[in-house]
Parts: sequence; structure tokens; C-alpha cells
Amino acid sequence: APVLGLALFGGAKWWRTEDAGYRQRLYGSPAADPTITVDAMHRTLRLVVHDTAAFHAIYAPVAPDHGKMMHLFLVRLPAMDAFAHLHPTESDSLVFTGEVPGLPAGRYRLFGDIALENGLSLSATNTLDLPAASGTVTPSDSDDAWTTTASVPRLTEHSETSLGDGFTLAWNGGNPSPSARRVIDLRFVVHAANGAVAQLQPYLGMAAHAVIVRDDGSVFIHLHPMGTVATVAQQVFAIRDRGDTTSRGRLRPDALATGQMPAMSMSGQLTFPCEFPKPGRYRIWVQVKPNTRVLTGTFDVDVR
Repeated sequence: APVLGLALFGGAKWWRTEDAGYRQRLYGSPAADPTITVDAMHRTLRLVVHDTAAFHAIYAPVAPDHGKMMHLFLVRLPAMDAFAHLHPTESDSLVFTGEVPGLPAGRYRLFGDIALENGLSLSATNTLDLPAASGTVTPSDSDDAWTTTASVPRLTEHSETSLGDGFTLAWNGGNPSPSARRVIDLRFVVHAANGAVAQLQPYLGMAAHAVIVRDDGSVFIHLHPMGTVATVAQQVFAIRDRGDTTSRGRLRPDALATGQMPAMSMSGQLTFPCEFPKPGRYRIWVQVKPNTRVLTGTFDVDVR
């Protein structure tokens, strides 16, 4: 019995050591440490991104996606009644700073999307206690957009919501009945005040952006009409395929500047391919630019 006990103890210790070493090599979503400073005219967020599981996964320079070093999304939980799409700048390696305008105080879940020169896309996440602004905060980026919603329509066959400025966003996909782990096309249409399908200006090079968050914050999806793939990742792969790199395998400094985004229609008819990973209640924000302003439409959807 003592010999068997020692064997079991030694085997368990060996297993824990092997398991810990293996976990260190597993990919894990990077974490983000946020800090907020507030004065009369500024509410500045500083975000430090670091990888908690495999640092080598982000040991590559950040590449601008849609011309931005980070796409930062803030969602107030649990009500999900306040939402922002911001673009902080990279002030140091994996350190991002920017103003937080417009949003009311509260606890927020933040999701920071970054793309790397190796083609990998990462979403860093954390919670943030946002204090009230002392005055009117000016956005640090002209493409920043935010919205607050008192009530949100549930997605049905005839759902429609006002975008403002005379525009509306309507569901255009028939009877919505999404199931978890099954691909669905999220179809919407933007109408002008006269009822015609609106023509959209490109917002960050796309006809539209969509963000989907589960009500507990456990699921975050950033969608374009082309899916979840980052445009800059496609550019990176094309650049590497043609060998436009240095002798050490890094992208040349001007390589991304010459990459061209694919042409796409700016029609108000929108389709987002999506797959919900698990059942629950989700909120969908769709952002479009039918005039000079970015407008946001919001729907709730129950996934079986």
C-alpha cells in the first residue's frame, strides 16, 4: 500500500507539472488593463494589452485595420443600453489611449480588436467602471460613434428601428429563428425617409459594421458583410504571398499602404454571415453611414 500510494502521488505530481506546461503553450484571449483619468474636458482611457497564456502569439507589431490601430467596443452591462465603437491610438507597444465621449457612467465590458502583421486578429477584454464626464468630451477620432437606447425591438419578421436623420433599419430576412452553432445570414435594409433603399457611404471602408454581444458578456462578435475576418489579415496574406517582406520576414514599412481594399457595393441592402456559438439572448448593433454621420440600429434576438 505505501508503494502504491507513493506511485500515485508521484504520478499525480508529474501530471500536474505536464498539464501546467501544456497550458502555458495554449492560446488564450489576451487581457486588457484599463485605467481612466477625468478632468473638465477629457475622459481619457489608457488600455494596456497583454497575453495571459502565450505571449509569443502577440509578439508581432499591430497592423492598422480599416486604418485604425484598435477598434474598441464598450457595452454597459447587464442592461446593454449604452454602446460605443471607438478608435484609440497606439501610444506605445500594445498601449492604447483615447477619449471616451458620450457614454453615461456605469460598469462596461470592453472588447478591443487588434490585428497583427502576422495576420492574427485578437480581441482583448475586461470590465471597466466608467465615471461620469465632468464636461463635454470631444472624440479623439472622427469615426468614433456611440449610442444609448431606452428600449430595443426584438427581432421578428417585421422588425424596424429608427436610425435618426429620417433613416430606418429593418430586418429583411423573413422569419428569424436562429439556432446555436448554425450559420445564418443576418439581413437588414436601410430605408431613407421616402421609403427607398438608402445608398450608404463607406464607414471604415465597409458598407456596414455589426457587433453582437450576449447579455452576460460571454460572447462578442464583430461582423462585416464579408464575415468576421479582418480586412488587414487578407492584405497581410496577399503581401506575404507575393514576398513583399524584409529578409527577417517582417512586412516592409509601406507594404500595407499599397494594399487595396476589395471593391464592394454601398447599397443599403446588408447581409452579415453569422453563427451564434451558444443559446441565449443577444443584442445586435448595426452601424451604417447613410449621410455624414455614423448611425446605429439596435435589435434583440433570442437564439435557441
